[in-house]
Amino acid sequence: MSQTKGSASFALKLFRIGSALNRALQRMTESFHSAVFMGLIPDETLQEYDTYPFGDWDGAETVSADDDEPMQAWIRNWAATDLPAGSRILVVGAGGGREIRALRSMGFEVFGLEFDIDLATETREMLATVPGCESVEILSPPRFEVPKADGAFDVILIARYYLSLVHGRDQRTHFLSELRPLLKEDGILAADYFIRPENQKSAGAMAFRIQVPIANFLRVFLRGKNEWIETGDHLDPGVPLFHHHYTTEEIESELIVGGFETLTRDSTWFGWSIATPGKKIGLTSNKETSSPAPAASPALT
Repeated sequence: MSQTKGSASFALKLFRIGSALNRALQRMTESFHSAVFMGLIPDETLQEYDTYPFGDWDGAETVSADDDEPMQAWIRNWAATDLPAGSRILVVGAGGGREIRALRSMGFEVFGLEFDIDLATETREMLATVPGCESVEILSPPRFEVPKADGAFDVILIARYYLSLVHGRDQRTHFLSELRPLLKEDGILAADYFIRPENQKSAGAMAFRIQVPIANFLRVFLRGKNEWIETGDHLDPGVPLFHHHYTTEEIESELIVGGFETLTRDSTWFGWSIATPGKKIGLTSNKETSSPAPAASPALT
């Protein structure tokens, strides 16, 4: 009997070792796949892969399919406990209308900002059929162009991990700095984002690090341009969806450069931060150039 138990125990150990090796192999294979295609795809194309969650792993491929998806629990709890009644909220990454519908049902005045024109159009059409959301305005300027509406909002919510979908630290910090003037002086910025392991010696952290030299070698070899892939960048293997995964230190730094001071942050398998306008500091210059910001809608003034 003891010999049988011993054999079973040994087999179970081998199984666990095999499972761990299989997971490690899958992670490394995905990392190599991501690195190669981030190297092959130029920045202007890579930045277009930002339509989360439509077509991504949660299966919501259309606005109508997204209707039943609940707003993130952390947003609902925070809005219910910390935001004054009637707060004026701008939802960035408003495609699908999930956050707009939920926040309107809680009594807030809500506007949307969605850079995907087709997605914005679908969302407007859907919201027109939702009681209480018929008059919600969805702005859809060119990518990263933020309307001028100084001090128009009590809250800006960067939803659906949109900050992680912006490629390049300089572009993300510039985008944050463009959003900052839209807030009142005592306003609040809230954002969720993808995260990566804090332990740099972990297998997960290594899987992100190994993508950088492969992708950047291909970029220089093919185009000779310094459009660098950064540690934390990743391209999903199932669909061409780019996203950046943060460490705590990194998100703190980007918020500071963008002109914000963190009030609180938390995480599960993703992270979120609540911040307030802080001291603006100089930005680096490798951001995407754009035309002058569009004029604000009359409703925003």
